[in-house]
Amino acid sequence: MDKLLGCGSAAYLVVGYRWEEVTAAVAGRDVTIVVNPGYERGMLSSVQAGVAALRAEHKWFLVMPVDIPLVTPQTVSRLMAEARPAPARSCTPRLAGAAGTRS
Repeated sequence: MDKLLGCGSAAYLVVGYRWEEVTAAVAGRDVTIVVNPGYERGMLSSVQAGVAALRAEHKWFLVMPVDIPLVTPQTVSRLMAEARPAPARSCTPRLAGAAGTRS
């Protein structure tokens, strides 16, 4: 999550299981907490909860699971730079010509 903060956009953190502990761990950071009461239904329910919480002025969003440690702030910034001029399209990171990132 720290990689997203400071990239120039609002940050939302969707929490579910043990949400009180997670919320306490990020206290003081500039992040909007969204509690997903249906987290047991899977990650899609968290994406849906996050999208539902977006403010009207947000024209695009980035979905990034926080358990991907090798994503750099530079990658996040490049994705955001690609999304800003064309918010209706999908941006996907690519590695060696293929969609996705290193596993």
